[in-house]
Amino acid sequence: MAEQTYPISEGIPLAEKGKNPFSAAESEGLEKDVQSLGSGVTVSLGGKVLGRGLHIVGQIVLARLLGPATFGLYAIGWTLVRIAGALAPLGLDQGIIRFAPRFWHSDAPALRGLLVKCLSMAILSGMMLALGLVWASPWLAADVFGKPELTPVLRLFALTFPFLTGLRVAAAATRATRRMKFSAYAEELTQPAANLLLVVAFYLLSWRLLGAVAAAVISFIAAFVLALFYLKRLFPEVLAVSSRSAVRVRELVGFSLASSLGSAFILLIVWMDRLMAGYFLPAAEVGVYQAASQSAVSFAVILGGFNLVFAPMMANLYQKKEAPNRLEELFCVSTKWTLYVCLPFFLVVCFASRALMTAVFGPEYAAGGLALLILASSQMVNAGTGPVGVLLTMSGHPHRWFAISGSMLLVNIILNLLWIPRWGIMGAALASACAVSGLSLLGLWQVKRLLLIWPYDRRHRKELFAAGTTAAVLWFVRPGGPDPLPFGVFSLVPLSVMVFVGTLVLLGLDGEDWNFFQSLRARFTPAGKGKAV
Repeated sequence: MAEQTYPISEGIPLAEKGKNPFSAAESEGLEKDVQSLGSGVTVSLGGKVLGRGLHIVGQIVLARLLGPATFGLYAIGWTLVRIAGALAPLGLDQGIIRFAPRFWHSDAPALRGLLVKCLSMAILSGMMLALGLVWASPWLAADVFGKPELTPVLRLFALTFPFLTGLRVAAAATRATRRMKFSAYAEELTQPAANLLLVVAFYLLSWRLLGAVAAAVISFIAAFVLALFYLKRLFPEVLAVSSRSAVRVRELVGFSLASSLGSAFILLIVWMDRLMAGYFLPAAEVGVYQAASQSAVSFAVILGGFNLVFAPMMANLYQKKEAPNRLEELFCVSTKWTLYVCLPFFLVVCFASRALMTAVFGPEYAAGGLALLILASSQMVNAGTGPVGVLLTMSGHPHRWFAISGSMLLVNIILNLLWIPRWGIMGAALASACAVSGLSLLGLWQVKRLLLIWPYDRRHRKELFAAGTTAAVLWFVRPGGPDPLPFGVFSLVPLSVMVFVGTLVLLGLDGEDWNFFQSLRARFTPAGKGKAV
């Protein structure tokens, strides 16, 4: 039976609701929500940042070991893997987060049926996609990308698909419990750590490009096995019962496919510029652009860390028809905290993008500095609009998000076709920036129109003032010299963070910020250690 929608908010911005807009019950529930969000984000974002750091280190190692041309071949194959990561699970990772709260702690046979159905369908989809890529590899390599030597790379990368899709769904099932550490261990940490170690090991054995691809395949296998182990540990009750189908395939697939297409279009927006750059540009330029775009997407990782926690909380509130004001406040707090984390690093990119590319990847990658700045700017728009895609999807509007992302993908493709031949990697960066910014702003408009909630109020003035203060300090410290501080460009990062955070503290942190730090301190005291998230 399909679920009925319900009004989420009366549409009154929090800033206009008065000093204490919540009832006593709402205030108590909201306090728990914010604590759960903060505690979950600590684990999720920590895992994502550490995992992303390991991935970037791996990319840096590969860029230096392989050189721009060979690294460009690897980048094309890796791009196809990441696109498959959105397409092949068929949105079942989102479906399991939406429907699992119905049965957890209440109906073990139905929960087992949901888990088995989602995992088996996702793995089967991954196997079919792998066979398709193996068959199409010669055509893709020679006719599409004009690089026949890419064929064995694509065929070996195809082996990752079944394990990647299984990993996505199994990790999502652990997040449905709102305990984030298991997903972080398996998906965010194990895969990039194993990949980095194996890349180095295989390189020492003189397995260069194909060794790097084999390392990626084995790392996904290891992460999938660990996710299955955690799934068994979190849901021991489902092992002792028989499966029962409580969610119709039509309902599950209808929601999941819409979510999948939306996620796939978003990923294509992020990665399409790299694929089309691979079509139009030499491999060396593709390698430079890959390095710049990988660095810019790090800002999206921060938003992703919040989304991983926000999605199951949103699904739980929706399933239980909880107080609508709680959702609006969570939206506002989540957006504010995302900007807290992103702004100090973005300001460093604004003042030292070319120097960062040179210092991190090497002098031959310096030409990607302007592309990094353009891409990072669009990702700040993405971060500043908050989890709009999660809100639309989990509130029963996945088709709206699918339509927005599909239209922005079309815009992205058209702009890439027009601008890459004319402006090279700058054209690719501008095309991607327009599509990402349009996606975020249209999503925010739809959330306001359909759900009647808004993520901004007076509290955001403090972060704007802190950002302006930090920008002024960075301007004076780095008026244009090539090496402004004793440790070069890397000195700007801690300086930016200290000035930004210090300004916020001097202006006065909000109540939920203090509560978060207090809960975080309690978590790491001897009495608080070991508490599950």
